[in-house]
Amino acid sequence: MYQSRAKAAANGSSADLISFLKLFPEVPDPKRALLIPLLFAHLDPSRIPKPKQLDSILSDVARHPELDGIAGGLTALYEVSELLDVRLIQHPLYAELWPRLYPWLIFAHTYHDYIPVEYSMGLAQLHRASAFIILTIRTHGSMKAVVEKATGLRYILAGYWAKIVRKIISTDVEVAYILSFLSDCEEEGAANFQEVLDGIAGDPRDLAYLLVQQIKVTVASTVNDATNMAVGSILRVLNMHGSQSPLGEGMLLNGGVTAAMRAIAFQDRERRGGADWAGEQVYIGMLFLLGNVESGEGMEWISQALSSGLFKLIATMIRARQERSYELWYTFSLLERFLKVIFPEYLVHYKITVQMKTAISEAIPITSSPMFKTSFIYPFWVEFSDLVQERFRALDLFLNIDSRLLDACENMQCCKTGGKDALKRCAACGLALYCSRECQKADWVAAHRCSCQRLGSSGISSARGRGYLGAILQYNFQSCSIRRAVLTQQAQFMYRNPETEFVTVLDFTRNARGTHWIDMSGGWSEVKPISNYDALLGLKQIACRTRNGPVSVYLAALDFNKVVERMFPMWSTPQLHSKVAGIVQALPRGLKSAALDAALAQPLQALAANAAELMQEIYY
Repeated sequence: MYQSRAKAAANGSSADLISFLKLFPEVPDPKRALLIPLLFAHLDPSRIPKPKQLDSILSDVARHPELDGIAGGLTALYEVSELLDVRLIQHPLYAELWPRLYPWLIFAHTYHDYIPVEYSMGLAQLHRASAFIILTIRTHGSMKAVVEKATGLRYILAGYWAKIVRKIISTDVEVAYILSFLSDCEEEGAANFQEVLDGIAGDPRDLAYLLVQQIKVTVASTVNDATNMAVGSILRVLNMHGSQSPLGEGMLLNGGVTAAMRAIAFQDRERRGGADWAGEQVYIGMLFLLGNVESGEGMEWISQALSSGLFKLIATMIRARQERSYELWYTFSLLERFLKVIFPEYLVHYKITVQMKTAISEAIPITSSPMFKTSFIYPFWVEFSDLVQERFRALDLFLNIDSRLLDACENMQCCKTGGKDALKRCAACGLALYCSRECQKADWVAAHRCSCQRLGSSGISSARGRGYLGAILQYNFQSCSIRRAVLTQQAQFMYRNPETEFVTVLDFTRNARGTHWIDMSGGWSEVKPISNYDALLGLKQIACRTRNGPVSVYLAALDFNKVVERMFPMWSTPQLHSKVAGIVQALPRGLKSAALDAALAQPLQALAANAAELMQEIYY
């Protein structure tokens, strides 16, 4: 019986091939390898019907020979996957098999739903067979590029992976190898990425959901080569396609901030365990996180990241980096960027500062450890810590005065002050305040028409946020040396540019001592002509005299990288401005820099010592 069936199958009959494989599953593997020539015959691409022929073949059961050819090809496809699984097909045959396997793979997945079940195989079975074929043949060096360039394979494996994650089907195929194949999209990246999206039958947001779910499953599993490969592949996809893109937005919507940090932490543990390759995965994961934190959605990213333990993650990574020379992947540069640039930029926001206060306290067991203090990144932490403590003191100042905070009418011809509920807000930006409809109309024509949209998109979304920004300036002006430095800059400008109205630009995204504004100026503040910012913020009316004289105008930089776009105006009482002007007007004309500085030193020292209250009276 066995011999007769084998002889019939060898003659090329699909029906006999199928029945042979079904009737004799116990045939030992070495003997099954003897079927390889027969499988070659049944995988002949010429047996695949053309699309125009397929409709008539499927609608006419009398056309048995064509259906028999389809059944034989699909059966051979499955049998090849089984032989590959037990390694009975060796590398030299891959190159000869692939031109036959590839067309059948595409045909099987394209028309699976239309082929009668008795001539095909189940969807789970087809997916499993396809995965074994694609992933096994790809492992051989000579075939890797051929398989990866073949159109449609990412579509097939992405669909399989999506069904696994969604628990539509189960599998014994290692998901890590599927993810590794899907993540290798660097060449023709856009087309390959779109093929993945088509395979999951969704958009980048759907892909984000699947990636988040996969991270949750993987990082909860046993640490081994497969889970490391899976996490590394996900981080690679996120870095290539997830920064400032719909995929990044999808991650934000699906809890991806927490998931991404868990993936980074997972790989960083491996790096600390001596796996140098894990350093690359940590680096690209941090690049992805950094890219989104610096995007238009950065506020939400940093907020979710802080809630999910970002400070603990960064503190742990800092502690582990004891010597710069041992860092093969320069993750330390990204950590430094968080400490020197990212966190200081976000410390101008009330919500983020409150979150940071909690997050930093949770990381104290790490940051207070002896090993943390020996990290070569520790000096940057000390510098950041000094700044953050200053911001916390400004926050405390704001919270202490919040209940008695006075606001001022935005109309500079009025500047009437009142309690928090006495003034009405602009409905568009939600930040400008007015004591009456008349003042609002006057200010709209004079200035607010230009600044309304920019104020609304400044990132300061509430009166509390605006008040905290003013409190930072109030806190800084508690320092006599800062008051004297700012007054000196203003007086120097007034002396050299008589009759020119000015603004004082304050860099709130660096520390209050101005040690890091090197590219822009030498210090913490800079005095500029107000005309420089007319078009940007509509400040023309601020140059007008109020009833009591000109006011001091401050522009706070909210984002160093977008300094032209992200400025926020504040002003104070006119009395101080007049006193500085009086000192300047009393000086003889024509003084050189050194003589001017000497002439201003004593009167400004006295003014700064007595002007604390005046300089701290900031209207928001």
